[in-house]
Amino acid sequence: MTEPRTSEEPDHRSQVEWDRIIESVGPAGCIVVIDSWMGRALSGMLTAEDIWQETLVLSWRDREQHEWKNVRAYRGWLLEIARNRIRDHARRMQALKRGGSDGTALFSEMGVEEGASLAGLLPGCSTTPSRISSTNERAAQMREALAKLPEEQAQIVRLHLFEERPMPEIAEELAIGLAAAWYRFRQGSVAYARVLARDTSMAPPETEERG
Repeated sequence: MTEPRTSEEPDHRSQVEWDRIIESVGPAGCIVVIDSWMGRALSGMLTAEDIWQETLVLSWRDREQHEWKNVRAYRGWLLEIARNRIRDHARRMQALKRGGSDGTALFSEMGVEEGASLAGLLPGCSTTPSRISSTNERAAQMREALAKLPEEQAQIVRLHLFEERPMPEIAEELAIGLAAAWYRFRQGSVAYARVLARDTSMAPPETEERG
């Protein structure tokens, strides 16, 4: 049985609150994660920003299916939708390379009429041209800052700071000790914040570790 919401909890089903919730998950950081998941071939066909817009449409469409817990869990749900979109596009790309089709229309599977504006299906201000431009610019700045780090630091910063994966899990995946993983992260996150602030003249609000 779903527990009733308290007055302090945001309602992701509300047109009024949804926009604020999307901003709170760090959309630019989500785009950076999505970009890291896309292969070179797929990136030649569409952008991480495209995937993010599709993710927003699907999350709003399926809002009644999500049981609210907190912002962090909602962000994880959004990224899982994005990962599935990447898989769908990769499958479609492979089908087209083979000269066939998977029989699924991109827009119809999302409940969108062909040629419709994805942004037009969403409530709030997150899809205004100025907001989209600002988010995309911020994501580009983050990607550039990560690219200036040594690879071993950039990888662990992306996995822990952006994907929010637990450090023990990351250490195991990278086949390094937990202490070494934390050391790389501390060095990398400090360097990342410094580069981002230097190149953009702004503090990196989306790089704070989430509790």
